[in-house]
This record gives sequence, structure tokens and C-alpha cells, in this order.
Amino acid sequence: MPVVSAWALGWAAIAARGAVPFPDEAAWTGLGAVDDPAGDVEGLGPAGDLVGEASWTAVPEALFLRVPVAAAPGAEPHGWGFLVDTDGVDADFEWAVTVDGPERAVHLLVNATGADGAWVADVVATPPAAVGDEAGGEVRVVEAGGQVLLDVQIAAGDLAALGVGPTDGLRIVPFTSAYWPLGLADVGGCDGTMSACADLAGLWPDAVAMDEDGDGLAPPIEAALGTDPGDADTDDDGVLDGEEAEDGNGDGISDALTCDTDGDGLADGTERGVAVRPAATKASGCFVPDADPSTVTSPVLADTDGGGIPDGLEDANHDGAVDPWEGDPLDPDDEADADADGVPDRYDDLFGAGPDDDSDGDGLLDAEEGIGDPDGDGLPDFADDDSDGDGIPDAVEGAGDADGDGTLDFRDVDADGDGLLDEDEGAVDFDGDGLPDFQDDDSDDDGITDGYEGPVDVDTDGDGVPDRHDLDSDDDGHSDAVEARLDSLGRPKDTDRDDVYDFRDDDSDGDRILDRNESDTADADCDGIVDVIDGDPEDGFCDTGVAEPDVTFEPLPEDVTLVRTPPAGCGCDTPGGPGGAWALLVGLVLLRRRGR
Repeated sequence: MPVVSAWALGWAAIAARGAVPFPDEAAWTGLGAVDDPAGDVEGLGPAGDLVGEASWTAVPEALFLRVPVAAAPGAEPHGWGFLVDTDGVDADFEWAVTVDGPERAVHLLVNATGADGAWVADVVATPPAAVGDEAGGEVRVVEAGGQVLLDVQIAAGDLAALGVGPTDGLRIVPFTSAYWPLGLADVGGCDGTMSACADLAGLWPDAVAMDEDGDGLAPPIEAALGTDPGDADTDDDGVLDGEEAEDGNGDGISDALTCDTDGDGLADGTERGVAVRPAATKASGCFVPDADPSTVTSPVLADTDGGGIPDGLEDANHDGAVDPWEGDPLDPDDEADADADGVPDRYDDLFGAGPDDDSDGDGLLDAEEGIGDPDGDGLPDFADDDSDGDGIPDAVEGAGDADGDGTLDFRDVDADGDGLLDEDEGAVDFDGDGLPDFQDDDSDDDGITDGYEGPVDVDTDGDGVPDRHDLDSDDDGHSDAVEARLDSLGRPKDTDRDDVYDFRDDDSDGDRILDRNESDTADADCDGIVDVIDGDPEDGFCDTGVAEPDVTFEPLPEDVTLVRTPPAGCGCDTPGGPGGAWALLVGLVLLRRRGR
């Protein structure tokens, strides 16, 4: 991915008249073609069209505009310019840029009345005075791709005088201006004076802003870098993209795309001394506020002091300050480490003479434990036999990662990621599966994770056994494994939607029949739903499987009428209900009698 040169970052020296270096070719981007389908607004034929597609880019100091000008012989010395819309109204433009005369002087002209072609004084002076020219470096003519290109820059200060800020949207379209103030031409079919153009709506391309997200970079620059023009801190490291757009470590990628450019474990913002996240950035990502902004380390050198230990290992808690037991990433003399375990000798010696591979004797190497202190008890992990302070020794927790969250179990207060603290779950292995409860997210192996059965002291049926160890949490005669019925997201089901999971609900289907009195295998009405979760266990029809006699029915004689009145007390008088079935039965009986 190309990295834009220093001019694009706004760091280049500004010339005496205020001009800044023009951009590299890769930084320009199109504004959109002029709405001229015929390509013949001057009557010269497509080859004689005077205005091509305009381009733009920007730095904090200036807006750059470009237009091809040499499609017609001898046309280039004439005036050129750009109409600019700032209010989003198609019918008018607010101001324009003109480049006029042999000296190619730049003017900013205001259309104060809002009417097409109704101009007033130049914003600088009356009569119009130039805000730049070719001699001052604000205009240049270059050749590229067989075209002559006219480039012009407008200082940010001059834009501010027009009320245009870095984040304001601009719609820009090029034109030719043969004479000032007689008329403007070649504006999407609006030849001659602007008063002859009835409709500007077809001219305007999409709006652009010099700095859409306020990070110091224009969208074309961000496109070249690969950063997000709508995100002031693309890599979420606490540094605005414009402040780290360079490729400091020479990997061919802008530093604005990498949260930890040198890979030392410290966010670039922390290394730069950023104590407060910039307001324009997101509250996410790897940024850690610098606890000591008075000291900074290099975001592009993993070992700032060259002492042999990366900055992120010396600053074990990654907060930017030199805390107890930590090394100083700016002091190369404090990093002697004879056994190369990441623990400087000066700390190793505190727990016995000379280097020690396992200073606290917990079975974990000092190189694995390091000098961090996650439980804040004043002892670094290599000297602490319970690094996370959860009551379970590091020797038991080990250096695995049960829940795969990137935090090793001896530092993880919830090693299995089930939402229950290790200190509450303990090291017992209730279900005998070889995993202690603190590393087992389903301690009783009932198919429901402890996180849904916990907190650890919840005991739904009051039998003295917490739900996470109780195979029938509601004591309804149906095991939790059967009542789990996990949904597509792995959560236990709540059949009657009463906010009580079935494994805790003594009436799972809300039919006012206790689960203990319903079957979790039988389906009384043969509707495919077992009774215990069937809110209406009598709404179906069961085929008993008994074969009916092989009977041939004859058509009803014309003089036979079916009786459709149900017997007294049936309580089923709807035509399509059981009463209809009773009438049919009567008819069948009559038929069978006639057939004998």
C-alpha cells in the first residue's frame, strides 16, 4: 500500500507567500465528470471540449483543485475556474475560484445574491485582488498522461474568510472564463453567461470535505493511506490518523493502521504519552491512557533504550508508568537478565541469590509468569503463587487458557468464561470429567452451562445443592439435561416465556399442570410436542394403529338424508366440529344397514 509523502501531512515548509508544496500524483482523486453527454458544449466537437474532469485533494493548510486545460489549441492562457456550492441547494452556487490572465492570478468570488451570474466583490478587495498566482506558487501547470493540467491551491485561511471549515461539505465543478466579468462557459452545457443556464442541478457531484473526520487528513490522502476517512483514529490507539500517518518502522504501511506499530505490547498512544483519549476517537480498541505522560517511549522501536528487553515487558501492566517491580524502558542499565527469563537480575536476586527459573516454586517458569501484578498485591507474578488472587494456586491453575480468551488461567479470575468467578467455583471436579469446576463451564455435565445455572449459591428447589451441581434443579422429576432444550444460541429454553428457564420452572408450559405430573416422553395428543412442554395436550388426534374392518360403502340413495343433530349433552354443535362427525357416523350406519 503506498504511503503518501510528507507534503500530504501538512509538515512541509510554507513558502513566503503562504504556498505549500503541491501533492504527489497518487494523492489526487476525481470530483466527478461534468454533465456534458455530447462533449461539445463549445460547438468544437468532442476533441475541442475545453474542460475535462476536475480532481482535488487537501492538506490542513490548503485545498488543491485540478482541471485539464489543453484539449483545445491555444485555450490554456484563458481563464479557468471552479463553481463551489456550500449549502446543498442545486439552483445556485455560493462562490467561485478563477485563475485569470497570463500571470494566472487566483481570485475568490462571492455570489452574494444567490442568483446565477450575479457576482459581487472579491472577498479580498475591490476591485478583485489575487489571493495567489503562478509566481507565488499557488498555481502551476504540469503535463501528465498527454494532458496539460492546471493546479491551483487555496489557503485554509482564505476559505475560513468565506465561512468554509475543514469538515464542511463542498460541491465543486470546473468552468472556463474567457473574460471577467463578461461571462462563464463550459459548465455542463451552460455556455455563455451564467444567466443563460436555467438549471444547475445536473452539474453538482457529491460533496467533499477537506477533513471529513477532523483527523488532519483529507479523504483522498486517507484513501491513499488506507485509513478510514470517517474515523479520526482508524486503529483505535488514541492517536489521530493525521499524527501518525507516516511509516515510522519502514514496513510499507502507515502507522495509522497499526495499534501497536512496533509490536512491543504497548499501544502507540500510550507510548506517545496520550493520557486522555481524543474526543474524536472511538471508546474502543487497544488504547490505554498513559499514567505518566512526562515519559514517552518510541512507538516504532520495540526496545526504546536498547537494553535488550522490549518496552512492553519492562512496562508489564502497559500503563506507561514505571511501577513497582517494573523496569524502566528508558534505562538500558536496569535490564541485565542472565537467565533470559524476562525478569531482570535485580528482581531475581530478591528471591534468592542469582537467577532462578521458578522463583515462587509454583511449577510455572518465571519466563511464563513475568513481572506483572494483576491482583495488585504488590508481588509480581513470578514471585506470587496465586497471581490473580482467586484463592486457587497458580500451580493448580497452570498456564493454559481454558476459555481461549487470551488470558492464561493463572491470571484469569474466570478461567472457563462462564461468568462465575474461579474463587466461587473452586477446584473440585463435581462431574468427574477431569476438569475442576473453575475450568469446567458445565460443572454437573447436564448440558446447561454454569453461567445459566449460577450464581454459585442459587438453589432453586432448596435442597442444599446449588443448581450448578443439581441434576434436577427444580425437583420436578425431570432432569435438567432433559429440560435444557437449548435454543439456537445455546441458551436454555423458556417454553411459556415467563422468564423462568424450563429447568427451573415447575410448570414449563404454563398449562397449570405441574411438570411432575406430565411426561417428558409421552405425547398424549400426538401433535409432536411432549406433554411437559405442551400447553394444550388435548388439541391433537391420535391414530390408535388399530385397523378398521374392510368395508365397502355404497352411494347414498337419493331418498336418504343424513341426520346432523348431535346427541343430547355432546356439547359440540358446530358444523365442522364433533357434531358433524356424529352425523357422518349416523350416515355410515344407515349405509351399512342397507348393504346387508
